[in-house]
Formats: sequence, C-alpha cells, structure tokens
Amino acid sequence: MGSVPAVQVCFTMDVERLAEKSPTGGPDNLETSCQAILGYCDLLRRRGFPATLFITPDAAEENRDVLLEVAGWGVELGLHLHPQSWRDNYLQPERHDYLGGYTQWEQERMLREACSQWAAILGQQPLAVRPGNFSANDSTYPAMLTAGFRWGSVSQPGRRLPAYHATWVGACPEIHFAHRADRLLPGGLDFVEVPLTCDRDSTDHWTGVGDIRIEDADEDYITYVCRKEVARQLDEDASLPHLCLFTHNLYDYSSEERGQGHLRPRLAVVIERLQAMGDSLGVEMTGATIADASNRFRMLSSPS
Repeated sequence: MGSVPAVQVCFTMDVERLAEKSPTGGPDNLETSCQAILGYCDLLRRRGFPATLFITPDAAEENRDVLLEVAGWGVELGLHLHPQSWRDNYLQPERHDYLGGYTQWEQERMLREACSQWAAILGQQPLAVRPGNFSANDSTYPAMLTAGFRWGSVSQPGRRLPAYHATWVGACPEIHFAHRADRLLPGGLDFVEVPLTCDRDSTDHWTGVGDIRIEDADEDYITYVCRKEVARQLDEDASLPHLCLFTHNLYDYSSEERGQGHLRPRLAVVIERLQAMGDSLGVEMTGATIADASNRFRMLSSPS
C-alpha cells in the first residue's frame, strides 16, 4: 500500500426546529438549542475540528444569530429537511412523508423551496444536505444535484427503517460519488456522499444498525467503532479514509458537568481518543467539514 492519506474526521449536528412545531423531534426551547450549537462548535474549534451543521429552514430562522456567529468560526452550514416539520406541515404531519417517500420531481421541488427559505435567512446558498432520518430513495441523489447541492451526508450504511424510507443495507461505507439510479452504489453523479460512520456488524439499535450518535453511545463504543472503521478503510486502501459522527441540538454541549443531557465531557473524551488513535495507527486525524472532505475526494477522483 502506498502513502496513507490523512483520515478526514467530520463532526456534524442536525439542527432541528423547536419541538412544539417539530413532530419528528426537536429542542424544548431556544436556550437549549443555542447552548447545543455554541457548545458543540466551540469545543470542536478549540480542538482543531470544524463542525458541519445540517439545519432545517425553520430552525435557521429560530437560531439565525447563533448560526451566523459559528459560521464565522469556519463551521459549514448545510440544509436538513423533515417535510413533516417544515413550514405549517406540523399542523397535519400525517399528511406528509419523509423525503424518501416522494418522487424525484417532488423532492426536487421541496429541496429548491427549502433552499430558498434557508438562503433568505442565512444569506448564503447551502451546498451540503442531509435528509431527516437519512430518508432517501433511488431518485434522491439526482434530485439533490439538480436542486444545487454538491455534497452531503445522506446515508447511514446498514440502517433498516423502511417506514421512514431509510433502508441503507449494503450501502457503500466510503466517501464516493453518488449513483444516478441506485442510492447504495458508487457512481458517476457529480455529488459527493460522505456516509455516516456506524457499526454494520450490530443490529440492536432502533435504527437497525450500530448507531454511535454522541447522545446515545458512550465513549468506549464510539471509540471502538471508529477504530474498527479506520482500520478497515486502511486495510482496504480506501482513497480517502474518513469518520463522520453526528448529534442533535437537543443536548447541552456548553457545560463541563457530567450527567444526563450534558454531553461536552463525552465529546471531549471522544476527541482525545480519536487523536490518540491516529498516533497509534500512524495516521493523521484531520478535522474536516463535509465540504472539506468532499473537495479533497474530488482532488483524488473524478465521476466515472
């Protein structure tokens, strides 16, 4: 094997709308949301890991000042979309599906409209995207590309949630160009996919796969899965090894206190262990936004 590229480490957060208007889940109040965003991005910045936030359009409005502040720190802002929690859809959520329940044209239309709303609030056009609950079908990547997105973290390989149109069993676990007709395979679309890191050997989580979101998994399990995934990618000579972790804006990342809902200490331990892991494996653990990882992948590859 030739020279080993640095491992791209992407820390992401899904920024949801306040719970009272978000039937798919959200923070109880604006203070909690702001503390989550600021605390998460601040700790990562201090340790050299830029964050990527996937933000619903209505959450962009609620958290606008905080989001613009962290954008100045080098945080990437991308679009997150739950159709059931968008605009006034929360009033009749049963009439709206997850993104993967719609046709390509319907997804395109929603993504364009959501982008327009999001961009009018934050003053920039999002290039990164993640659907709520990782919901997608075989038309989703083409719809995203047509709607103006260049990259995203759309997949959780191994996820088994057909009711949410989020079935990712057999999906490519490495950074890759998306396929125009099969969401599970690498392909020739000019859209870079950065899959979420998970434990595909486990099925005991409600998602159907070993999920290591920071609010659910402890430091030991997160570290175990990350080490296993990095070692696998190095062994298989992946063109750009990566890790992609995520959380939500429902939890306190601002307090050093340990206990229920206080996740800053856990995040700090995860960062320390990832850095030590790089030393032990002889690679550099490089902090990256989804944009950073995608652009580095483009430099190494081209759509087939």
